Amino acid sequence: MRNSHIYYIKLGAGSQPDIAKNCITNNLLWLGYNEVPEDVIQQAINNETQCGCNDWKEAWDSVRKIYSNKNETTQTNYAKAIRQFYTATEDDYFFTFLNSTMYYCHPIGEIIPIAESNTQNGFTPGSRIRATTGWKKTPIADDSIILSERVISGKITKTKIFRGTICELTGKDKEVFFNTIQWKFPEYDELERLRKQSLELILKAIQELNAHDFEVLVDMVLTKSGWLRVGELGGTVKAIDMEYYLPVTKQTVYVQVKSVLTDTECKEAIEKLSEELSFEETALCYMAFHTNKTINDMTRSYKNLVIEYLDGNALSELSNNHKEIINWILLKTSGRA
Repeated sequence: MRNSHIYYIKLGAGSQPDIAKNCITNNLLWLGYNEVPEDVIQQAINNETQCGCNDWKEAWDSVRKIYSNKNETTQTNYAKAIRQFYTATEDDYFFTFLNSTMYYCHPIGEIIPIAESNTQNGFTPGSRIRATTGWKKTPIADDSIILSERVISGKITKTKIFRGTICELTGKDKEVFFNTIQWKFPEYDELERLRKQSLELILKAIQELNAHDFEVLVDMVLTKSGWLRVGELGGTVKAIDMEYYLPVTKQTVYVQVKSVLTDTECKEAIEKLSEELSFEETALCYMAFHTNKTINDMTRSYKNLVIEYLDGNALSELSNNHKEIINWILLKTSGRA
């Protein structure tokens, strides 16, 4: 696989916007350059095979000359694109983009010139098509992931701005392509391991906070997340430690904080919340805790309550998003920030 060539191909442009869709639907590759006769291309391929030229441009000079009205660089780029299309093997890959999604395939079979009598799918006479193994938009072994521009590397998506028809990925860009279609990113495995280790350490530090400091931490995390606290921290209502207003959804949220949550404490807190909030038709409540010692399934609704849970892992993740919160945790647990 690593010896394969990887080509980005622009399937249609300008006056031919449906070419890419037609190619992907019909599992085809397409190439324009209608001005170049088929026999001239075949002769160039034969010339390169027979002479074994160190510089392929010499063998393809007849193709380049067809574009004598272009500058030398453009002539070479046109000939190079035609050559890549015709000489790509079944071990090579072509990829393109349609509706912000990357598709890739292997080319197979012979190149078929489009004649005047065969212009279906919008392919113009003089252009060429080639069969593929089928365009794929998911990793090789995982059809649950769509290779949209949102999830793939900029080293691949940057090819979309390429002004020519075909360009080859090499070096690091080629490696990233293979990692993408296999959905394996060894260079990030260590980063993910360190991230998980960091979150575990943050959680351990959070679990060392006393009850008051833990309540302060929960408030810091929620206000940093855009929640607006209503009233003083640790209000006078026994069942409710904090009350917040969510500007986006225009909801009021009631929060109960327990450092360690047990089945008994959970049940008692929910019952007290329901009693205190009996005036609410539906009340959204959060139980925040860093250590879970419950055995039974957590209650998600009770009478007029809708209950959500903010556990230690979630608090660790949210804390990690803010350097000042991490510094505060370090200050409270180790005396250093």
